[in-house]
Amino acid sequence: MLSGALAKHKIHNLSIAKAARLKRKDTSSKIVQKYKEIYRHQAKKDIKANDDNEKEVVNMQEQRLRKPWRAKYAKMMKTFKQDYLDV
Repeated sequence: MLSGALAKHKIHNLSIAKAARLKRKDTSSKIVQKYKEIYRHQAKKDIKANDDNEKEVVNMQEQRLRKPWRAKYAKMMKTFKQDYLDV
């Protein structure tokens, strides 16, 4: 009885492993670059460079949006001490 249960459990585990292998095999057949092979280390470098470029663009956007608020803050801080003393 125990060996039958163990056999069923082993078959279940093998079917899970087979499904995982098929899933990996299906996803690995995606075309990531035309005209030549691309290796894993090069793909990782390209992805990292792309992420860095996206972060830089976002940072430039943030700086552009932050600039008017910094000017308003600097203007407010120039008069803050006098306004505080007047109150």
